[in-house]
Amino acid sequence: MNIFMMIIISISLFFLAYGWFLYCSQPATKNTISEKIFKLPTLPFLVLGGISCIIMYFLFPKQIDSLIFFPLENILVFFISGFCVLGLLSRFKSNTSQFIIILLFSLLNTFLLPQNFALTDGLLPIWSERIILALCWSCFALLYFILNGVEGVLSIQSVSVCFGVMLLFAVGIMPTLYGGFSCLFIALFLALTFYTSYPAQISFSTTECRFLGYLMGWLGILTTIEGNGSCFVILNMYYIYELVIALGKRISFQKQFKSLANNTFYSQLANVGISPRNICNLISRINLVMILLAGFQIYSPNSYTVIIVSFFMVFWISSKITSPEEHNNHLLLTSSLISFLKKNKTTKDDEQ
Repeated sequence: MNIFMMIIISISLFFLAYGWFLYCSQPATKNTISEKIFKLPTLPFLVLGGISCIIMYFLFPKQIDSLIFFPLENILVFFISGFCVLGLLSRFKSNTSQFIIILLFSLLNTFLLPQNFALTDGLLPIWSERIILALCWSCFALLYFILNGVEGVLSIQSVSVCFGVMLLFAVGIMPTLYGGFSCLFIALFLALTFYTSYPAQISFSTTECRFLGYLMGWLGILTTIEGNGSCFVILNMYYIYELVIALGKRISFQKQFKSLANNTFYSQLANVGISPRNICNLISRINLVMILLAGFQIYSPNSYTVIIVSFFMVFWISSKITSPEEHNNHLLLTSSLISFLKKNKTTKDDEQ
């Protein structure tokens, strides 16, 4: 019964979000302040997502399958702080200011986590564990904009991670409540994908991307509470790989590597003429492999072996795609196809 209600709420949320994103994609008519606010493409995540998460919470009030009880107050604090983060990020545009804003509210949410949650099983003091979580959350959110270089990449990456968390619930290692939350996030990002895929009807600024990263970071915190933080890292391995490559090029301080979004693997594909649709298909396949590896991580004897394997898996796939041999194969296939079409056309002309 709970699973049925989860599906019904998620489907309803999808259509509500789809309609709201449709409104956001329409050109402004009156240019009033209220219209500009309601046309923010990030607002449905707060309003619709917050209401749906609260409804989902009351569907599973006992949380009998959860390792650590997660109080309603934490959900309310997160979504209320989300409004504050969105407003403050829109007001303060510098990278330093935005990082401080995200860090402060991340600290607020992590310090309000249940006291019986211990990240290192007592190796570090509770306060230091909370600071580490907040720093990871803040960096994750601050750099999330590097996925916004090509239409659809950010949405595809986000919805893939949510599907991965949903899989963890399906195999029984995530509680029903968090499975419901991931289902709601899937509905929101699926609706968004229709408007951010090529040709995009909705575009995100760097500030709005960071806010979406802040939301995704919260899902990571929930996953970590249940002892599956390593699985969440694997699910985000494509993003981590892009981040490592982009930052590695950036610290060379060369002019052509000044923009982080342009230093990414998918930007290289776009520069050689690969369409955004094909790039998103490729990223979806990479994330499918990461979801499978996250499933293997459940049975791993440690928390780092599969993480290392997943990083090199992404590296191997990207290297294989961008290798000169692959480009030569694509060129050979294309030239053969053109020759075949020309020959076929010549034969038809002779017959006529």
